[in-house]
Amino acid sequence: MKRSVWDIMNDDVELQDALEAGHVQQYVSVKQAASLLSVSKRTIYRLIADGSLPTYFIRSCVRLKWTDLQAYVEED
Repeated sequence: MKRSVWDIMNDDVELQDALEAGHVQQYVSVKQAASLLSVSKRTIYRLIADGSLPTYFIRSCVRLKWTDLQAYVEED
C-alpha cells in the first residue's frame, strides 16, 4: 500500500518532536496542503477564506503551517 506524505510525516518521530517543541516551523504551499489533505486547491482556498486555516505570506507566496493542518485534521 502506498503511504501518503501525511503518514510519512506523522511517522517521523524526530520531525514530530521538533515540530511539537516549536524548533521547526515547516510551511507548505496551497498545492502541498491540498495533496496532504487529499482535497483540491480550491477546497484549501475555501478553508482559508472561511478562517478554518490561517495563512502566512512569504513575500507574495501563500503558505500554511504544517502544524495548523495537523490541528485542523484532528479537529474534524
